[in-house]
Amino acid sequence: MRIGRIILGGTLSGILLGMYLGFFEWFSGKKVYTLLLNVDFIPYIGNSPDFLLWLYHLIISWGICLLFVVLISVRKLAGIYKFLLAITISGVAMLSYFPLTLLALRPTPTVYDIESIIYWVSGHFLYGCLLYVFYRNEH
Repeated sequence: MRIGRIILGGTLSGILLGMYLGFFEWFSGKKVYTLLLNVDFIPYIGNSPDFLLWLYHLIISWGICLLFVVLISVRKLAGIYKFLLAITISGVAMLSYFPLTLLALRPTPTVYDIESIIYWVSGHFLYGCLLYVFYRNEH
């Protein structure tokens, strides 16, 4: 396991997720990209500039990639099992929609906004697929 591959995979997956949600926020007006970077409820870092919000997002993505690579290495997963793990991990990240929405101080989608939930879930499904693609040859 090379840390450079984890940082690269986490960075690319995180950027693509951000671009995906950013597009749908621009297209629909739904604040899903805002929600992705929103940490306004956390003391001291909640009012960070945009570049730091992106860094926080990427740090989380790197952590997710590290967890994925460790689990596939320890469990010696391959093929469909590796894909299912990637989707499961991104599925757990999908669930962050609800606490992030409820804790947000700035305007974000509501927990009942089906369109925003669809953008959020599909974006995180894409993230899981990207995890699998970036690490499909990892042992």
